[in-house]
Amino acid sequence: MIPLPRFTFLNGPKGSGKTTLCALLQGQDSELCPVAFVEPIRNALLAIFYPDELYTPGGMDLRDQKVKFLSLPIPNAAGKAVPIRNWMLWFGAQMRSAHGDDVFGRLAMRTCDLNAAYYPRFILDGARIEGDTHPFYHLYPDDCLLIQLHRPGCDWTGDLGSYLSSPHSINLPNVGKPTDMLTELASLVQPQLQEEML
Repeated sequence: MIPLPRFTFLNGPKGSGKTTLCALLQGQDSELCPVAFVEPIRNALLAIFYPDELYTPGGMDLRDQKVKFLSLPIPNAAGKAVPIRNWMLWFGAQMRSAHGDDVFGRLAMRTCDLNAAYYPRFILDGARIEGDTHPFYHLYPDDCLLIQLHRPGCDWTGDLGSYLSSPHSINLPNVGKPTDMLTELASLVQPQLQEEML
């Protein structure tokens, strides 16, 4: 098991392996709770346009990459089919504009607080802007780790977000099998923890 701090953030462009790494880490550590910054946006889209899917077992899974890139006729979109992911990016921008750049960070922290009695550690998928991680670094500056995922052919072009900076960060390449990320991460986390203890 990789010794992760209380809060671990995954940061990288689409296709870089964030969701895969999150699942792999959770699979090796039952005390690690996954939280996605984008979850409130997923729930909003389903509640507004597809309420029957919100609580239907086996319903529309907006975590699935194939589903996210489907073009669906969302009402009031000038009659054009809109990719789900595009709507989610637009809605996220509206939320940040109306409620502050750290709105999804605050919502994620609330989710962590609600689950703190059951999980000692959290892995937060999809950190895009500094505001996502700011509420955590403000309260727990020494109990956070930022993992920047780098995969050949994946960049931030046409996407909202960028690689974030943090005093506690790791650049993790994703160039082989998915499980190779775990091996590489283990080799990077242990020296960093030892250095911070000195």
